[in-house]
Amino acid sequence: MTEEESAQQGAATDNHPHHDLLHLTILVAGTPEQRDYPAEEKVEAVIKSLLPVGQRHDWEQYELRERNATAALDPFRSLQADGVDNHDVLSLTKRDGGGGNR
Repeated sequence: MTEEESAQQGAATDNHPHHDLLHLTILVAGTPEQRDYPAEEKVEAVIKSLLPVGQRHDWEQYELRERNATAALDPFRSLQADGVDNHDVLSLTKRDGGGGNR
């Protein structure tokens, strides 16, 4: 590998040092939880993982958003495709404006 190829590969790696695993803080009912998810995990699957088993079939009543964002993440896209980065803080809320249930 040439020095230039090595530098290019290093630059690509530096942009996403943990491109396959994101360490996130997710606020669930106001309580922060530390969770790790693959960057390619669908937001829908993340929402389901945060709900009690008996509520997972109603996952569409909930939304996940970055803490200060005005729009919810697209549940059918991956975390990475929705622009979520390592160490982001997300919030799980009910679509009607209620807090996340547990």
